[in-house]
Amino acid sequence: MTDELLRHLSAFLTELSNTGLAGGTVANARSSLCGAYELILGIKELAEHPWLASVVKTANNRAPKKPRYEEIWDASLVVGYWARTPALTLTAKRDRAISLGFLALFARPSDLARISRLPAHWQALPDKFRFRIRCPKEAKGVASALSPWIELPFLPADGLDDDTIGCCSCAGRAWRSYFDALESSGVKHLPLEAETYPRGRFLSVPLAPFTGTPPIHGTFHQPLGAQRLSTVMKAVMTAAGVDTSVYKGGSGRHAGSSAAAAGGSDLLLVMRTARWSSFKTFKTFYLRARITDAQRRAATN
Repeated sequence: MTDELLRHLSAFLTELSNTGLAGGTVANARSSLCGAYELILGIKELAEHPWLASVVKTANNRAPKKPRYEEIWDASLVVGYWARTPALTLTAKRDRAISLGFLALFARPSDLARISRLPAHWQALPDKFRFRIRCPKEAKGVASALSPWIELPFLPADGLDDDTIGCCSCAGRAWRSYFDALESSGVKHLPLEAETYPRGRFLSVPLAPFTGTPPIHGTFHQPLGAQRLSTVMKAVMTAAGVDTSVYKGGSGRHAGSSAAAAGGSDLLLVMRTARWSSFKTFKTFYLRARITDAQRRAATN
């Protein structure tokens, strides 16, 4: 049964590779198919079989995966936008927390969407937030797998006075400002037992009615999904002057990590925060030359 299944999978992936699809696309197809078969048939480590690994390797050699961006926007555009834009409303505080979180954590939209409210996965300490993310990168078919602890420290030089111009570069303090504002506004989270995992920290504004199982009546702030978080990030980028006809909301991962590397941050810490296991992956796909604000203005003129 297993050998026959492997032959079919190998033939199908070879056919995909022969059409000219990039190696990464073939690898993604292998992961999806093998994950489904492992779930249905209980066959472990099917994707790692040499037959399939060989097909993916050939596809990578024939059509290597290309980076999405050759150069990236300067993260200081978004930081500067919040420095001159006080966050006086709950929505603005949320958008600031989301956009600075993307940059500080080198995060995917799905990462921020999966930051749990469960106490076992979240710690609010005097000088930082600590949390664990439950997502496909760690899971590999194990639904309960969690990332290592990730830390978001408070920058000591940033007091984050919401009513003052020039206040904000610290994502951690922006998060605390948003969470405090939620609580003071009488925030109504969906009960934990009513939410499908993940239970995100960043919530819809305003309140929305909930219908689901178990039946719960009323309106609640509901966790934002990855697509909505990406849309929020893109809106902030647009307001900050980033060309969003080129750069999508998920490009905050590239912009934040490239800025951190250019600023002399410890690359091992950058990789650990972003959960890259290979420096080659970081260098090939995310570490990009930045377009500074001065360069952008000169190009426009």
